[in-house]
Amino acid sequence: MEHIKCKKCGFYGCVKAGFIKGKQRYKCTGCLCRFLPGSPKRHSTIKRWCLLRLYTEGMCIRGIGRYLRVSHTTVIRWIRQMAEKLRPPTPTHARHIEIDELYLYVGSKKRKRWLWLAICRDTKRILASAPAAGEQKPWRN
Repeated sequence: MEHIKCKKCGFYGCVKAGFIKGKQRYKCTGCLCRFLPGSPKRHSTIKRWCLLRLYTEGMCIRGIGRYLRVSHTTVIRWIRQMAEKLRPPTPTHARHIEIDELYLYVGSKKRKRWLWLAICRDTKRILASAPAAGEQKPWRN
């Protein structure tokens, strides 16, 4: 009898829990997580940098997933991981700042919202945002 170690908690009391894509699946009796034995499939670093380039060029998330042949949830997870590593923008480095206003419908046309964005013209990064509730504009004349 082989002893399978849980990937999450390291416990050796795992039992068989069916098959997924033809591979044996296990369930840990300690933490109740389900997993496949072996090392996880890793995507190349080149693929991640390609994702970053496509995302900054404005390609949609599902389109990036189709192009790189990964799921759209993987694309979202990679983008969040990369965003956590970024330092917050500092307006002192911005030479030209554009302020843009957006009129949005949230959920339905009854829920109208205004949104202000301060964008650095050089780096295309959003420096600040200011939402306003209802049809009232977020500024005063």
